[in-house]
Parts: sequence; structure tokens; C-alpha cells
Amino acid sequence: MKVARTGTRGQVLIIVALGMVVLVAAVGLVIDGGHLWGRQRDTQNGDDSAAEAGAVQLVKILRGDISVADGAAAVCGAVEAQAAANEIDVDLAYYTDLAGNRLGVAIDADGTCQPIPACTPPTCAGSFASGVEVLASVVADTFLMGIMGFDQVTISTTATAIGGYVLEPCQSEDVEGCLILPITPPVTVVVCDNTNRPVTQDTDGDNIPDLYEAPSGLVTLPFCRTAAGSIGWLDWDPDDGGGAAEIEQEILNPTWEWPGPDWYEVTQTGDINSSQIEAAINSYTNIPVYLPMFDGVCSFDPGDDPCPPDDNPGGSNVWYHLPQLAAFQLLDPRNPDGDPPRSAWITGNDADIKAVCGEVTESGATSCLTGKFVELITDGPVGALPAGQQTSTFYGVQLIR
Repeated sequence: MKVARTGTRGQVLIIVALGMVVLVAAVGLVIDGGHLWGRQRDTQNGDDSAAEAGAVQLVKILRGDISVADGAAAVCGAVEAQAAANEIDVDLAYYTDLAGNRLGVAIDADGTCQPIPACTPPTCAGSFASGVEVLASVVADTFLMGIMGFDQVTISTTATAIGGYVLEPCQSEDVEGCLILPITPPVTVVVCDNTNRPVTQDTDGDNIPDLYEAPSGLVTLPFCRTAAGSIGWLDWDPDDGGGAAEIEQEILNPTWEWPGPDWYEVTQTGDINSSQIEAAINSYTNIPVYLPMFDGVCSFDPGDDPCPPDDNPGGSNVWYHLPQLAAFQLLDPRNPDGDPPRSAWITGNDADIKAVCGEVTESGATSCLTGKFVELITDGPVGALPAGQQTSTFYGVQLIR
């Protein structure tokens, strides 16, 4: 007698075939999903870099390195160069304000770099756009997902970076990279007379000293005799000892944050004849540091009030008013590549010190620092200048989305 076949074997084959398809799809999803996630991350990083590169050019316009008219080509070129370096395609790019709102047409509409649109504070940091938004994409190949009909996947990203003034410079729990040295030169330039005493000189309108150049065209900051109004040495912690040893440690291990404009105690002014302090400063040669600038001196802490006009502070243990920080790059004026490099000329009376500190017009300085004031572009937060503040030497770029 024959037994009828039920077709179970055929059903199993169909189930196995369908299961294999599902298994391959699942494996493809894992493999291709990880691959595409990595490509998306790389594309986003490249997009971020392109937006930040464009914002850097806007900061250069803000600080006067390039004109607004020439800035459009600089922004376009920077965005395209970073996109090419990261192997991504720029689909569209826009100028924005500080909040990331688009201004005008696309940056490269019709293949032509468009003029930078006008914008005013506080919407923007200057009189023109403050940000760049970049929409980018890449076409990524798949591996196993091709079986399901997905041979390629387009990955799209967007990034917006803004450039402006750093709103709270050196006000962070992490002060690494924000080297504030306990040395305060005056906002109004001071030189030393023939008796090595400080003499106030007017500048040409800038808040940053630009007089008394060293032999190579660098700025010389002279140390005159101990007197109020001379370059001061700050004591961040007046109750913790004092003297050259403490100042040396504050120079070598700067941990002080910038709380903002205020009165600060200066334990000593003028020329500190200390080889350990000279060596500590020289360790920063060729490196930008921050110096607090002072615009007033008082024999006591006047708090929120101005110092009385009849106050007559001495040379040490006085209070200096510090309204701002300035970035100063310590440099060797004679031999930038020398070994060891030297930017502090403090100890001894040798010919090297006299050649650098004494060859300054009307200056009797016998000790000095050499270098140049610089304008650094750092990381944000950034924005327009606060009301009433006319200038700043702190510029930054911030990625906002």
C-alpha cells in the first residue's frame, strides 16, 4: 500500500530559504550598519571642520587681517579645502548670525562666492555675518545590504560654526592652555628714564603697547626701578608666603583663572634680579602666554570705587587695577632658533642685556622682556562685545550645531 506525501519537505525548504534571507539581511544590517555609522561620524567630523574653517576666516576679517571684500573668497576657499581634505561633498553653505540663523543666499550660489552679508551687533560680532553653516554629504557603498537592493546609501550632515569675541577668557575650571603669567604691564606704555625710573608714554590710540621695539622689531617691555606704575609682579595668594620663589612657581605652574576686571595685589614692582624667575620665563620662549594689563594703581583695595586722586602708593604691596588680558608671545630678538632661547633679560649687566634692553629710544632699562602682542583664535563660547566694551584681544570659534 502506498503512503500519500504531505509536502512537508517542500515547506521546510521554503522556510529555510526565507530564514537564510532574513539571516543575511540581519548580518548585513550589523556589518553595513556599523560601516555606515562610522562613515556618518567621519562625514560629520569633516562637516564640522569645514564650518569651523569658514568661521576662522570671518574671525580674521573681524580682527582686520583681511578685508570684508576679500573675505568671501577666503571663506569659500577654506570651506572647500576642508571638505576636500575630508573627502566630503558640500551641497550647500550659508552665512549665519551668532544664533545660527541664515543670512542671504547660499555662500557659493551658482558656483560663485557670494559677498558676505551685512549684520550688526549684538546679532553678529561685527558689521557682517558671524557664522557658516555647511550641508555636506557622501555616497557610501554597502556590503551585504546590496542583496536587499541597497548598493549605496547617501549620508547627509549639517554643521554650523560661529566666530567672534571670546566672552569669558580664561574663566574655566580647566585652565590648561590658558597660561596667565603673574606679570602685569601697563595699558599706557611705560619706559625707563636715564635714572631707570618709569615714565608714562602715550600710545597711538591702541590699548596694546606698540612702542620701544627691540632690535628685530619685537616689543620690549622694560623693567624699571621699583615704583608704582612700573611693571608689576602679581601675588595671586598673598597669604601663601611670597618672594621670588612663589612668583617662580606661579610662572612655572600657572593655575589662576581670570575673574575679570578688578583690583589685585602686587607684591613687588620693577626689576626683580632673580635668575630663577628669568629661567622660568625663558621656559615659555616662542609660546604665547597671557599677561594681565593694568590701568591704575592704589595703595589699598578701593573695591568698586576709584582710587582717590591724592593717594600716593609706594612701589611694593600696592594694588593694581587689571581691566583686561593680552596675549603676548615671548620671543628671542637676536636668535629665535638659539639654544637656549631667551626672552627674559633680567640678571647680570652683560652686553647682551644692554644691547636688548638699553638700545630703546629714551629708555634706561637694564632688564626687560621681549616678544610681540598677538591675537589668538581659540575655542568659544563667543559672541559680540558686551555693551560699553570697545575692544578685545580674545577671538574664538565655536561649533554650535
